[in-house]
Amino acid sequence: MIWQVVVVCDGAKSTARALMASKDSVTTPRQSSGFAIHRSIICSKPIRDDSRCCHLLDGSIRFYLGDNAHAEIWPLDHGSQLAFTFTHPDHEGTSTLNKRATTSISTCLALMKDWDPVLKAAVENFPISHHWKILEDTVEAGWVSKGGKVRLMLLCSAKILV
Repeated sequence: MIWQVVVVCDGAKSTARALMASKDSVTTPRQSSGFAIHRSIICSKPIRDDSRCCHLLDGSIRFYLGDNAHAEIWPLDHGSQLAFTFTHPDHEGTSTLNKRATTSISTCLALMKDWDPVLKAAVENFPISHHWKILEDTVEAGWVSKGGKVRLMLLCSAKILV
């Protein structure tokens, strides 16, 4: 069997990147994309007890699109946890590269003031979130095949060149 596509989703410390990047290439420092992401996970009990958003534990992933921003919310571990991400322009510059740092959820809610009320009700139940800068990598020649198909895409928040 000849494979048309191989998808590797191994995260920020990508093994696939090391395998596919040219050994002779010069690594260019990653630069800010101008975007940031809020991420958090909580025990689902407060969501289960909140009539405004308890249906979010039904096993579905929900996507929300806004002005130059997007959010996702989904249950984990058979509904015992709930996770969310919110990607937005980093105009305030309050995001960080420190993967352990957390911020009050009010920072995220202030950015979501005109968003879906169910999403906001759920996010209100999260006490904190990580608020990370999203960095961009310089595209290396080996990441795109001669036919123009992407060979390597790092994270979902990475830009896709068409």
